[in-house]
Amino acid sequence: MAIVGEIEHVTTYRYVKPVSFGTHRAMFLPRRGAEARLLSWSAKTNVPSKIHCISDSRSNNVAVLEFSEPRNELTFTFRVRESISA
Repeated sequence: MAIVGEIEHVTTYRYVKPVSFGTHRAMFLPRRGAEARLLSWSAKTNVPSKIHCISDSRSNNVAVLEFSEPRNELTFTFRVRESISA
C-alpha cells in the first residue's frame, strides 16, 4: 500500500534595502532510489528567477535558483507530492 504525502514549505527573507541574490540551491526532493516516489514538485519565488533541477554527486535532487534583479524581500515556496511505500 502506498501513502501519498504533500509538503509545502515557505521561507521569507526581508532586508532593509534591496539586495542582489546569488545562485541558491535547495535540496527538498527525495533522493533517487529512496522509498518515496516523486509524483510532482514545484518551486516558486516572488522575484523573477530561472529555476532548474540537477543531481549532485550523492544523487540528491537539487533545485537551482538564479535571480535576475535586486529586491528587499525574497520568498521561496516549495511544494512536493510523493508516494511512500508502506
